[in-house]
Amino acid sequence: MGWLSRVFGHSDSQRLEKLKAVQEKFSLFRELLDRHNYSLKLISHLEEKQRGGHLAYGTSIWDEFVNIREGVKETIERIIELGGTDYIPLRNQLLSISQEIEQSLMINRPIVKDDYIIPLHQLNKNKADSVGTKNANLGELKSILNLPVPEGFAISAWAYQNFIKANNLNDK
Repeated sequence: MGWLSRVFGHSDSQRLEKLKAVQEKFSLFRELLDRHNYSLKLISHLEEKQRGGHLAYGTSIWDEFVNIREGVKETIERIIELGGTDYIPLRNQLLSISQEIEQSLMINRPIVKDDYIIPLHQLNKNKADSVGTKNANLGELKSILNLPVPEGFAISAWAYQNFIKANNLNDK
C-alpha cells in the first residue's frame, strides 16, 4: 500500500482530490477518442461514397468537410487539454489544411475561358471544372481507356455563362 499512498496521498481528502483529477483526465481522454472515432467514421463514409461512385459535388461534400473539420478541431482541443501547450501548433496545422481543402472545394470557382463545345474524345478529368465531372469522366473513358462510348460532346461552363449573359437571363 506504500506506493498507493505515494500516488494518491495519505489522507482521505488527498485521495479523493487525486481520484477526481484522474477521473477528469480519463473523461477527457474518452471524449478525445469519441471525437477522433467520429471523424474517422465520417472520412470512411466519404471514401466509401467516392469508391462507389456516389460522391456528389458541391454542398454535400462541403457539409461532410465541415463535419470532419469540426470533429478534428474538437479532438485537437482535447489533446491540448490532456497534453498541454506543446500541442497548440496543431490548431495552426488544422487551419492550414482546412484552407487548402477549402480552396479545392470552392463552390464559386471562376469560370475559365474555354471552347463552347468540346467533343468527348478531347475531354479528360482535367476538364471537369469546364464541362462537369460526368462529361469529363466520359471523355476519359473514351480518350484514355479507349472504352466504347458513343460519339458526343459537352457544352462548357464558359458557353453556358455567355448564353446567360447574352440573353439577360441572370435577373430572370
